[in-house]
Amino acid sequence: AQNDMSEARQPEFEHVDLNALLLEICSNWVPQAIKRNTDLGFEAHTDPVIIQGAPDRLRELFDNLIDNAIRYSKSEGTITVRILDTPSPSVSIRDDASPIPEAERALVFERFYRLLGSGEGSGLGLAIAKEIAAMHQASIQISPDTEDGIGNNVVVMFPILAKISHTEM
Repeated sequence: AQNDMSEARQPEFEHVDLNALLLEICSNWVPQAIKRNTDLGFEAHTDPVIIQGAPDRLRELFDNLIDNAIRYSKSEGTITVRILDTPSPSVSIRDDASPIPEAERALVFERFYRLLGSGEGSGLGLAIAKEIAAMHQASIQISPDTEDGIGNNVVVMFPILAKISHTEM
């Protein structure tokens, strides 16, 4: 199984700026968003937000999450990808799809689990996203979008990098 992370060699980790990485990923998704009449917004943090990670794996993680957001958002919907640095480096992806019921929020990360009536996709995207997050000691949480009560807010939180002293740079 090619997607089985446990057998894969741990990829090389390097310093990754979430601002730069997510800007690149969001840019790649713009044509797909336009096709679905979806407004895909990106809000960088004012400073670099650095984590330790494997860029290719992180791309796969966020590709899966943004693909999901675009796929399930309303027509003429809005998705906002936001980089945060408190309480720890994180990426928030807000959509305006139907809110995922509380009882199913953990289940959507299981392999082959699909929400009833969603009918699309393999049911693997979020499971893979969760495995990649775990590899980075990151957590993924889904909560209702509290700002307007419509949609979901998926947040990937990474561990805080020990501050690098300039002598080591």
